[in-house]
Amino acid sequence: LPIQDRLPSELDGIPTDVISISSDDTFMKVRLRQSRMPGDSRTKRWRPAPGGVSVGHYLLQGAGTLGGWVSDSISGEPMLLSCWHVIANMGHCKKGDPVLQPAVLDGGKLPDDIIAYLDRWIDVEMIVLTQNVNDARQRLRELLERKSQVPVNNVDAAVARPISDTVVSNEILGIGDVHWSGGSDRETLTELGTQVAKSGRTTGVTHGRINLTDLDIFVQYPIGIALFVDQIGVKSV
Repeated sequence: LPIQDRLPSELDGIPTDVISISSDDTFMKVRLRQSRMPGDSRTKRWRPAPGGVSVGHYLLQGAGTLGGWVSDSISGEPMLLSCWHVIANMGHCKKGDPVLQPAVLDGGKLPDDIIAYLDRWIDVEMIVLTQNVNDARQRLRELLERKSQVPVNNVDAAVARPISDTVVSNEILGIGDVHWSGGSDRETLTELGTQVAKSGRTTGVTHGRINLTDLDIFVQYPIGIALFVDQIGVKSV
């Protein structure tokens, strides 16, 4: 790199380092499962339903994962947490839409398998409406050069209100009961080297360590490519 583009050895007394990553680490693809998994317990009907099992918007053609149950910050009521592209159907939705467990792909049917009703979501803004990541990078350069506002995202998330407390479980399948101890210290939650685990409808339980923070990454959806900022990178172990 030219000298003017190099980071100083420290900033405000804090040592700096440059970690080289491949282009694969700055791009990921959202894959909605399009085929059933016969005999897999994660795709069956669960009542109460733990995190890590099949769930989806009633119009969703694929299937996603019930991330877990969280508490509404105002009412304290339990809410089903999943992805915007799973239970909000990538924006093709309205408040009160049924959420099924299992998802339609896994045999879920109206009205028997309704577990919750869509309540709130954050729409993901696309930087380009194509599937080509080079288009996204070029568009980002153009916006920055023009000093135009760049559409950025922080989360792909939505919550739904359960039909009753009887469908709610504190368990995450394959991991165990999860109880939030309070507090929201992001620095503590994202410390490098912290061990983490995920329980997914398709992947099962996977483990990793946080190896990157403040990560900016392109995410490819069926409808386009979005830019996410201030993300956490996890390396599989």
